[in-house]
Amino acid sequence: MNMLLVSNGTLAASLIESMHNFFSKPDIHSICFQYGNTGAARVELKQYFIERMNNKDKSFIILCDIFGNTAFNETILLLHELGIQKQAIIICGMNLPMVFKLYGLKDYSDIELCRSIYEQSEDRGILLCNPAEFLEQVHGELDCS
Repeated sequence: MNMLLVSNGTLAASLIESMHNFFSKPDIHSICFQYGNTGAARVELKQYFIERMNNKDKSFIILCDIFGNTAFNETILLLHELGIQKQAIIICGMNLPMVFKLYGLKDYSDIELCRSIYEQSEDRGILLCNPAEFLEQVHGELDCS
């Protein structure tokens, strides 16, 4: 599974930097949306997905800092634009223990196992988002016909 951290500000990069204290070269990527770089970060995010769509493992676990922020919105829109929303889950409320836990599972599990870990975690500030279901719900709410 491909693992990506996205955030507003530098949280995603800082979490990966912390991982370097425990892993020599963690196979994980971060994209940080900051004031003034949204366009560049979106291009980087799109390139990340396009490069990995050609790999044999085309599933994505995406950790995001906050549900509904720019990083989340741009990620979910790109998943839809590229037609890979059914191959990804987004978990909002990322923290270092979560990153370590999922990093340890990413090569030995699938999206469903990762989903099951966080399904009942809203009371802990962690929100699980299925991009395909989310986009379907939003599209239905915006349908004016």
